[in-house]
Amino acid sequence: MDDDVVVQHDLSLLWEINLNGKVNGAVETCRGDDEWVMSKHFKNYFNFSHPLVAQHLDPDECAWAYGMNVFDLRAWRSTNIRETYHTWLKEVKPKYIQLIQSICSIIFLIKVLANSEF
Repeated sequence: MDDDVVVQHDLSLLWEINLNGKVNGAVETCRGDDEWVMSKHFKNYFNFSHPLVAQHLDPDECAWAYGMNVFDLRAWRSTNIRETYHTWLKEVKPKYIQLIQSICSIIFLIKVLANSEF
């Protein structure tokens, strides 16, 4: 969760969410009435001039709210995401990414290299 979130209820129900084997569940930010907040696509976060990014990601794919993600740790651990993450960091240097946030790396790993879908 974002650091500016005030939790007002018990969050234990989050443990009950079934992600159907997917690693990550989140709220999309590309559909809705607020044109600034709800207009985020991968092209807002990645530099598609890098061939590795362009080859594996769709610039028009919907991004999601970084402040609320639910991860299935069993599904996460069944992948080699950690090793893939380090390989990807060596391959795609930070100068090629328009906005560096850890979630961008996670997007790439989960969607492409770990062969998982959201």
